[in-house]
Amino acid sequence: MTRNATETQFEMRGQYARPDTYYAQHDFDGPAKLSTTVVHTISEVANADITRAESALFQHVNPEALDALFTPAGSDAPRTSSHVNLHIWGYGVTVYSNGQIVISAPERRH
Repeated sequence: MTRNATETQFEMRGQYARPDTYYAQHDFDGPAKLSTTVVHTISEVANADITRAESALFQHVNPEALDALFTPAGSDAPRTSSHVNLHIWGYGVTVYSNGQIVISAPERRH
């Protein structure tokens, strides 16, 4: 699955994928920055306005720092395996160095 700033696709992955978990993949070769893909993914999953999602991300992490942290090194080699965890509007947002974005829906309270 490919995810960039202009298209949205989500799928469940793996045997243990939960139906309330969303996966997106940033394309480092595409025109969008990683932070833009994260904003669009949050917006889509939370059914929220892009501007509101961008503001929420900015409250948790500097988008330029996120882009710099995971942009492939000069030799086009991916960064070492790492990730960043955020909580935005109750959603668990994990961004991996390979461009994978995993968003877990807020737990439902009974």
